[in-house]
Amino acid sequence: MILGEVPGGYVLRDFYTYLLFDVANPLGDVTVIPPPPGSSYQFAVFGAIIAKMGYRTYVLNLPTCRRSTISKALSNARGELIYVGYAHKLAYASPGAVINPEEVTLETVRRVARGNAEFRVMWERCIGGDVQPREVVVLGHLPEALAKLEVWLAERFGRR
Repeated sequence: MILGEVPGGYVLRDFYTYLLFDVANPLGDVTVIPPPPGSSYQFAVFGAIIAKMGYRTYVLNLPTCRRSTISKALSNARGELIYVGYAHKLAYASPGAVINPEEVTLETVRRVARGNAEFRVMWERCIGGDVQPREVVVLGHLPEALAKLEVWLAERFGRR
């Protein structure tokens, strides 16, 4: 379903398991992985920012912390991976970069769950998840991380 279009920018499509910011002549594919139990709508701004940089961007929908839901969502990941918050600790697919890194704590998971208005989930399950060190590049916190993100993506796609 097409949700909207930014002339000369991108077309926003909702495939339920992910949002797609589709740009003409993309520089590459990027997937934004939000922290579970986060909805793709909560983190759509990351997709819009990356699409404005010229990349086709997928924003995954991770509405619960069930392993099966996370695995199904991660199967839609394409290109370079951008993890948000603590996503790389609970929903790791492969090496990538982290924006706004944070720990998996009761308060951080509760905050993400509260923002997910579409789903009422048993978010406490996220606290007991498989948290392990992961291979990621920490880009820092917004808004300072945007410049680092742009450079990191350019390097990953061979433009620098």
